[in-house]
This record gives sequence, C-alpha cells and structure tokens, in this order.
Amino acid sequence: MMRRMPLLRSLVAALLVALVTGTLCSGRTGASAENHARTVVRAAVVPAGGIQSRSSAAAGRGLRTSDGDRVNIVEVLLDDMRVDDLAYAPHVRRLLADHGITERNMFSSYPLCCPARASFYSGLLPHNHHVYSVWNPYAYQSFDDRATIATSLHQAGYSTGLIGKYLNGYGSDDALAPTLRWRQRHPGASLRRAPRVRSQYYVPDGWDQWYAGLDGTNCAPACGGQYSYFHYAYSHNGRPTSAPRGTYSSAVIAHQADHVIRTFHDTRRRTGKPFFLSVNFVAPHVGSGEGGRTPSCRYRVGRRTGTVQSPAAPAWAYRAPVVAGITRGAGVLRNGTTEPGVGDKPGAYGRLRELNASQRACVDRTTRDRAAAVYATDRYVGDMIRTLKRRGEWDRTVFVFWSDNGYFQGEHHRMDGKIVTYEPVSRVPLIITGPGLRRREDRYDPMTVVDLSRTLTAIAGAAPPHDADGRDLSAALAGADTGWDVAVPFEFAVADPRLPGDHHRDPAFAPARRGMFRTGVRDGIVDPRTAIGLHTGRYYYLRYADGERELYDLWNDPDEWTNLAAGRSWLAAHRSLLGVLDTAWRRIKDCAGSGCSARLPSELVVDRALNATRWQRWWRTMDAQYGTNHPRGR
Repeated sequence: MMRRMPLLRSLVAALLVALVTGTLCSGRTGASAENHARTVVRAAVVPAGGIQSRSSAAAGRGLRTSDGDRVNIVEVLLDDMRVDDLAYAPHVRRLLADHGITERNMFSSYPLCCPARASFYSGLLPHNHHVYSVWNPYAYQSFDDRATIATSLHQAGYSTGLIGKYLNGYGSDDALAPTLRWRQRHPGASLRRAPRVRSQYYVPDGWDQWYAGLDGTNCAPACGGQYSYFHYAYSHNGRPTSAPRGTYSSAVIAHQADHVIRTFHDTRRRTGKPFFLSVNFVAPHVGSGEGGRTPSCRYRVGRRTGTVQSPAAPAWAYRAPVVAGITRGAGVLRNGTTEPGVGDKPGAYGRLRELNASQRACVDRTTRDRAAAVYATDRYVGDMIRTLKRRGEWDRTVFVFWSDNGYFQGEHHRMDGKIVTYEPVSRVPLIITGPGLRRREDRYDPMTVVDLSRTLTAIAGAAPPHDADGRDLSAALAGADTGWDVAVPFEFAVADPRLPGDHHRDPAFAPARRGMFRTGVRDGIVDPRTAIGLHTGRYYYLRYADGERELYDLWNDPDEWTNLAAGRSWLAAHRSLLGVLDTAWRRIKDCAGSGCSARLPSELVVDRALNATRWQRWWRTMDAQYGTNHPRGR
C-alpha cells in the first residue's frame, strides 16, 4: 500500500488541477468568478516516465564534493547585461571570476529576453520551444513549461526555487500548460475552446518556491510590475504580491533569495536534499524609477527628435567612481567615433547614419544608467554569496552568473536594442565556479544557452527535460578546452518591412503566412523566423528570409564592419567557403537534439591551440579599440 501512495497523491493532485482549471473558465460571473479567479493554480509535478522527458538518457551520478555530497546549483541572471558590463560588477569579478571559470565565447542563440530564457529552462532552441518574441502570441503564452530544468532537478531529488523575472508575459498572459493538459483530455479539439488560466496565479511544474516577477498586473490584484524598479510586483507561490514601494527591485529579489537559501539550507540539514535556485534580476533592462518615469534621453537628428530609454538605479550607485567616471558609450571607440559606414549591411540596417554628437551624448548617458543598475545589483549578488558562505553551503555549491543577451551601445550606428545577432548582442558573460572549478581560468571553446542548461542537469545528475539541443560540457569544465568544432546557431524573427528578412524569398525558409506574427501555438505552430545563422571559430554567417546574407571574418574583422557577402568579387573567389558554410547552415537550421551539435565540416574546425590564440587576440583588439571607459579601469 505504501508503494502506491506517491502515485495516488499525483493522481489526486492532477484531479484537483483539472477541477480548478475547469472552474476558472466555466463562465461564472460576479463575486463567485472573482473568488475563483484568485484561486492559486499549482500544477502537479509530472511523474517520472510521463511527458517530462523525451530523452532516454538516464540520470548520472552528477558532480560531487570531495566528501561525496551532491552539489547545490545557484544560477544568477542579469537582464540585457553586456560582456563589458562586468567592469561595473566588482563583487562578481572578485568573488566569482577570480575563483572560477570565465567562458569567453558564450552566446545567446536568440538574443532576446523571452526566447533565451525559454531555451535555458527547456534546453531547446527557439525553433523547438516556439517562443519567438517578448510579445503575444510568441511570449510566455507559447511556452510549454510542463517539462523544464526544474522538473528534471525536482525528480532528481532537488529542492527548487525561482526568484525574479521568469518569461515576458508571465502575469498578464494565459498559461499554456493547463491548456495543453485540457487538450490531452480532449484529443482533436481546437485549442481555442480550451480553458484559460491567468498566469499570475499559476505556478509551473517542478518549483517548490516561486517568487516570479509579474508583467502588467495593473493593480489586479497586485500593483506595480517587474519593470518598475521601485514598485516591484511578484507572484508568491501563486499569489500576486506587491513589494514595498520605494525598495529597489534588486534588493527585493536578493532578500527573497536570502530567505529561500536559508529555507533550503534548513531542509538540507534535515533531509540531505541539495537545492537548485534560479535568481533573475531585472537590471540592467530598461525600466521605470521612482515616480513611475523611465529614465530617458532625447536626441536630435536634423529636424527629427527621438528618445532612448534606460534602467533606473538608486542614487548611491551613480556616486561610485567606476560609474561616475564614465566618459563615453560602451560601443563608442576610444577616439569618440563609431563604425565608419554601414552601407554593406542589409535592409534598414544599411541606411543608419553615423551617430551625431546629440546621439553619442545619449549613448553616454545610457551607458552610465546601465552601469549604475549593474553596480547596484552586483552588491546584492555579493550578499547572496555571503549568505551561502555563512550557512556553510558555499563549498558544495556550483554558482553560475550569466546574461540572456547583450545590448547595442553605439555599434553599427545602433543606439540601443538587441535581437540582431551581432557580437555586442549575441555574446554574453558567463562565469561558473564550484567544487573542482574554483580556479581563475579563461576558456575559449564555444558555449550556448542550451549548452549551459544541459550542463547543469548533468552536474545535478538529472536527465534533461527533453531530448536536449545542447551539449553536456561538465567534463570540459573540469578538464580543458578541446577546440571549436561545432556551430553556434542563431535565429530571430522580425515583423518590420523596413528590416531584412520580412519578405520571404529564400526557399529554405518557411513560407510567409498572412498574420503569422499574430498567431501562436494555440492556433497551430508556425515558423516566423526571418533570419537564421551560425558562428564558427572564425566566421559569422547569417541568411535572411528575403535572400539577404551577412558574412564576417572575425579573425580579420573583429568589429564586423565588412560584410563579405555584399562583395560580388569576394563571393566569386570564395564559392567553396560559402558552400561549406551553407552545408553547416542547413544542418542547424531545423536541428533537434544531438543534431544541433553535429561536428562542423573539417574546413571550419579550429583546433584548441589556434582557437585560444585567435580569441585571445580578438579580446586584446576589442580592449585596444574600446577599452574600459572610466578612470579606474577594471
């Protein structure tokens, strides 16, 4: 009888979810409907052997301490943080980078908040998890979070917690998972008939502690939001809650992390269970300050004016010398200029003018605002590390620090923004430290968001939630680089006719469909991608749906100033190289599972020694051209 109890509890929990889900969408009106809408919807964890894992790989032993203990995993993410923003994070550099591994070639395959985070939690590339945007219908309401890294680690015996920003639309969008469960019970029925569950009341599978930031609640019932730096709102285990007005959101998130670390520590003392904690700060994403106004800078180009927005930060962060001493934008050259010309870039990107004095002044201000937000948040990351040490958990904790995407700050005549997969946007910081990894070391092999996800499940000794698109690099972390022999995939979708890729002419892309940017998973899966590319140890190659292409030789053109694909004579002389790149491109375009890490054609493979030499030279060149733009340096 005792052996049957876990299954019985799972069945009862699933039945309760079905009843609550059906009641929420039964068409009740008035006070009754309002009361039911406030019901906390917590999904039952999927039993092992259910839909959770498409992978047949068994969970391994995982990383252990010298005493044989299973390790905790604490993963910390900053939103929109560039690689060079580490200059404004002294605690991260001193406590993590000086005692850990810095991945110098870490990339976000879709450098945008929502798709990148969905890749981390699912272990899948965007074309496999179908989250293509931060807006409906391709944001949170398109993410099936019934099987994630949380469910994997939960089944492997971990306590699990999420704090801070989850996916864009969580809080305002309907949750997809209850809809898909309804579909399982009603095969063949249209998803349009499925019940709708407001995500602000919904806790996805696998999470024991849930403090997710809320999007767009509009005081129904919680006031504030995750992009209101001094009026933050979050879901506390399915109950919308407002943080005290006037408290900086990074402080709120760090306080919640401190509480959960203490709780999980006590649980581990009693039960021996390790823990996984995903902490997601909003900084330095654009967001409003005290009074609800978003910091902004107005610039002028001829008779036209425009505005660039920034994140808010506490006043004390601006007084730090490393922030106050900033003299120019992060993407502005040491001599105060930017890229000479962008005429070889496709579409509207090629028509951008060089930044004038007014625009450069705004980029300078944006860099200071972002630096202040990073500097403030860095202090709270340091507090988290101290809590782990005081509680005796640090020596058995793998600590990961990274960002979901970078950000333009003047490069390619772009004052701000992301999505487009140039180096300042696709390249992100990643630092990992833990048992056996506490040595200062730079690594140059490529790593992606899905690689990070797969590696952490391996470290935990857990099976991945799906047939993982990423590689398990845990052995390489503990050992040494092996060289660049796989493609780093890139993809994104835009719905602006002024930009390249919006008119589908390349037959390799999915045909354009009317309204394809207004339909989503509920209406049947479509492929809205307008650009797909890859990064090798030397080249960055991108194809657009409208037939445009970009190709950069990063060994000889580290700034991506010369699009080789725009030169007919060059292309005519290098047809074989283009053919090899197209072969690699076709392999990763719609890849799944291990196919996404297939070995590159031999002509594109770079061995370990040459790869390290070339990328060390790349970083030296970047520092010589841009450098740290404040008196104290790093």
